[in-house]
Amino acid sequence: MDIHCIVNGPFQENTWLVGDGAGAGMVVDPGFEIDRLVDFAGESGISIDQIVCTHGHIDHAAGVAELKERTGAPFAIHSADVPWLERMPDSAAMFGLEVPVVPTVDRELADGDTIEVGTLTFNVIHTPGHTPGGVCLQCGDHIITGDSLFQGSIGRTDLPGGSWAVYQETIRNVILGWPESWTIHPGHGPESTMAAERRTNPFLTDQMA
Repeated sequence: MDIHCIVNGPFQENTWLVGDGAGAGMVVDPGFEIDRLVDFAGESGISIDQIVCTHGHIDHAAGVAELKERTGAPFAIHSADVPWLERMPDSAAMFGLEVPVVPTVDRELADGDTIEVGTLTFNVIHTPGHTPGGVCLQCGDHIITGDSLFQGSIGRTDLPGGSWAVYQETIRNVILGWPESWTIHPGHGPESTMAAERRTNPFLTDQMA
C-alpha cells in the first residue's frame, strides 16, 4: 500500500491518497486545493478511482464535487452524515469561504461495508461521536481515522450532531479494541499508533479506567 498525506486548506486538514502499488487509488477527505491533489496523484502514478469521506464537515468534503467532476470517481459517505454535505454552503458562509458545490452521493456507507481499491480492501468501521456518521477505514495494519481519533486527542463534540455520550461508547466498544500494531492516519495532525494512543491519549486512558 502507498499512502500519502496532503495537508491542505484553512483548517490544515489531512487528505489521504492511497494507492495499491499497481496504479489503482482512492482519495479520502478531499477538502481544499484539489489542483494540488490531482497533480500529486498524477506525479505519483496513482489513479483516483474512489472518493470517500470519513464524515461530512466542510474541511473534509468541500472538494468532493470538483474531484468527482475531474476524475469521474464515485463518492461514498455514511448515510448519517449526508445532511452535513447539504449544510456546507452555510458552513462556508460562516467561515467566509467560497461556497462549495454539494456533491452527489453515489454510495451510502454502513458499518461492516468494504471498499475495494484495486488489490486493497478497506473495512468501514462506524465511529460516531464527532458526527453521527463518522467512519474509519481500515486495511491491514493501517486505519484512516478522520476526526474520530487524533494523536493525543479526539474530535470535538460541541458541533451539531456531536455527542460525548456516544463518543464514550465508541471509544470503549470500538476504538479500544483495535490492535496496538495499527498505524493511525488522522484527519488533522501527525500519524500515530494504537500502542501510543492507548498509553498516552487521555480520552482513551480515561475510558480504560
